[in-house]
Amino acid sequence: MDEHLHTNGDAVRVYLYGLYMCSSATRYDNTLEHFATTLKLSVDDITSAFLYWQDQGLVNVVSLSPMEIKYLPVKSGSARIKKFTSNKYSDFNAQVQAIIEGRMITPTEYSEYYAFMESMHVEPVALVMIVKYCANLKGNNVGYSYILTVAKNWAYLGIKTVRQVEEKFAVQEYDATLVAKILKDLGSKRNPEPSDYQLLGEWRLKGFDDETLATIASYCNKSSRKKIDDMNELIEKFFKLGLTNPISIDNYIKEKISRDKEIKELLKALGLSREIAGIDRDFYTMWADTRKFTPELINYGATLSLDKGSPMAYLNKVLASWHEKKITTLADAKKSGYSAPAINMTRHSYSAEQLNSLFANIEEVKF
Repeated sequence: MDEHLHTNGDAVRVYLYGLYMCSSATRYDNTLEHFATTLKLSVDDITSAFLYWQDQGLVNVVSLSPMEIKYLPVKSGSARIKKFTSNKYSDFNAQVQAIIEGRMITPTEYSEYYAFMESMHVEPVALVMIVKYCANLKGNNVGYSYILTVAKNWAYLGIKTVRQVEEKFAVQEYDATLVAKILKDLGSKRNPEPSDYQLLGEWRLKGFDDETLATIASYCNKSSRKKIDDMNELIEKFFKLGLTNPISIDNYIKEKISRDKEIKELLKALGLSREIAGIDRDFYTMWADTRKFTPELINYGATLSLDKGSPMAYLNKVLASWHEKKITTLADAKKSGYSAPAINMTRHSYSAEQLNSLFANIEEVKF
């Protein structure tokens, strides 16, 4: 709670105005912004005030967006606190207050902790460790509603003892180290973000272990894919191919690099000095893998296609002809040879008006 709100009575003003607004709970102006404008306070001040009164047991903050505040009977503050055995939680009280240095812990807050520990069977020291964890994340005046939310989520996962909390911390610390290493391997200098841990969890569910992730990160770095989204895109492709370990990925890359060398030699044989395109890989895969033509046979077809207007297209015709003739050896190919069929075309004469009309509307033609 902001000490300024407490000393100048603004918290009381917020409480009383909220009580007045309860008489018309469906009004459109039941919002934090309206409260702030009317009381000439900031939205954060209004929020802090209601959270303060919640700590005192006078209201229940159901929601802040949209705002939903439930006012409790004034006498309920003491009545709703369950009586616990004297001194049962004295050590717990002292340890938690030492952590929460930014504010005094109220009896209501302590009562909420006690009720949680007894209903969920959570060890007091385990909850102290969770309080410390939350304080490290949010600051040493962290609210108890946040602490209990974290503690409840962990309790639902079965994390209730000191040992289980320690194991949870160990996993989180390990994950933080791993994510930081992945970012470093990618060549990224930014700090880990929550979304990075989400991706890490998804990768593990797909079967990628730490060694495989490190391997992929290094490959991404070498190929100038330095964003974790780039790495995720590559992982998705490997996953669809069934490649989830370093050996299978390495073998796949070796095979593709070797294939690229063959394609590069083919382009050279065709007199083409350009870089390899995706269509070149598709073309080569069809004839080498699907049609089972050897590299020697394909390269011989290239010698027949050299100096043609479109050598790659011409080579495709050569190989298609051999496939139709069931030619699979270099010897048979040399005996067969290949000559592209002559194209006999009768040209027609069109008027300028006809051509202009056609070309102006060519986008309407459906194929």
